[in-house]
Amino acid sequence: YDYESEGSAGSGDEDEDEAQDTVNKKMGQLRDLSLNVTHDQMRAALKAFPSVRGVAVERDRLLDLLNSDTAPAAVIVDYQRSRAGADPLIEAIRAANRHIHVLACAERPERSHFNRAKMDLDIFSFIPLPLDPFDLLRRLHRLVEALPAA
Repeated sequence: YDYESEGSAGSGDEDEDEAQDTVNKKMGQLRDLSLNVTHDQMRAALKAFPSVRGVAVERDRLLDLLNSDTAPAAVIVDYQRSRAGADPLIEAIRAANRHIHVLACAERPERSHFNRAKMDLDIFSFIPLPLDPFDLLRRLHRLVEALPAA
């Protein structure tokens, strides 16, 4: 019985696991950086519409906000597709409030997926990432026009 070969095979698997963990950590950091850039771009774009007040809310606290007395007229969310093909957060938003306007930011998947998700989840608009500032302003302008007057 060769203990060294078993040990080296085991450490190879551990090295692969460590490498995968490192990759996952780096991808998470890139995603966080991307979301911060997106957040900053959203904040800057919303300043073009003084009648609109934009507030950043964590995904896990959004449903609490929707169920409060001060529920917003619209939300912009980071679309996170599940294995079933839909974003569970947007499904929960729809269950809590059918009238809220939902804009979803997402990487550019197939056009057919965007269209199906827009229909199934009643998404007002998809904002493709990476953000194009002019496209973002156009979509926000359409949203502001669609919102009821306060």
